[in-house]
Amino acid sequence: MREIQDMTLNVARGLERLDKKLQEREKRFEHEFERISAPERTYGIRITAVPVGDDLRLQRIFQSQNRLVKEIVPPTFTVKRQIPGRDVQPVDGTSDLPQRIRDLGWTPKLRAARTRSRYEHLPPINMDLYDYIELHCDGLVEFGLVSVITDAKTRPICADPAVWALAYAIYWADALRRCAGVGQVEYAVQIAVHVKSEKVLVVRGSPQNAPDPWRIEDVAGKLERGLTTMPKYALSEVSEAGAILSTFERDLCNAGGKGYPDDVLGEFEVTSEHR
Repeated sequence: MREIQDMTLNVARGLERLDKKLQEREKRFEHEFERISAPERTYGIRITAVPVGDDLRLQRIFQSQNRLVKEIVPPTFTVKRQIPGRDVQPVDGTSDLPQRIRDLGWTPKLRAARTRSRYEHLPPINMDLYDYIELHCDGLVEFGLVSVITDAKTRPICADPAVWALAYAIYWADALRRCAGVGQVEYAVQIAVHVKSEKVLVVRGSPQNAPDPWRIEDVAGKLERGLTTMPKYALSEVSEAGAILSTFERDLCNAGGKGYPDDVLGEFEVTSEHR
């Protein structure tokens, strides 16, 4: 009985620690809006992945000359959508992010590193869009994006880029735990949308392929001003990435107020190039 009580307490402490860390990241993310030109007309997406239980114990993340320790860099991967009766289609999202990371590199933080922004030399008054990735020695991974909404139809939340961002968070988390020698450690992934404007549209698909104005069948609704937090996603094996992405896309569309059948959204599959 004592062992069962100790296990129960340890689980409770672990969940309490997890919730506390996610609350800290939520508060910290609010400061990201200070970097943007019109905070009152923005939305932000935060994807935070945290190890469940104990932290990882990596000695360092940043190496030198804007580079990370090479052992923690994840493999290249692709995201594709499989719709019943159709050919598998590549998902178009934040496909330029790897190139930007290579071009701009990383900035060291206290036992962490953050991608350098291509806009970091600009004052906030001139910035209307930016994103980042943060990696921490304790295993925390975070992808953040902040965008100004110029009008009701401009810069909606498109599902494909959000799916790609989640895929990056999953693969970085897996790379960190493998580098730490604890490849079986489970992660909890939280996705939150902060809307400072009156509302933001949610659109399925990719902004590059979507027509303007948006087709009514592609608009999954809207998120009102405030905080919308998705249910936590559990990441055990990286092979589960496709299923997690599919669940998230459905959650995002449902949060906007619309559901799509399986023969419209399909399922995601993620493949990586093993190093």
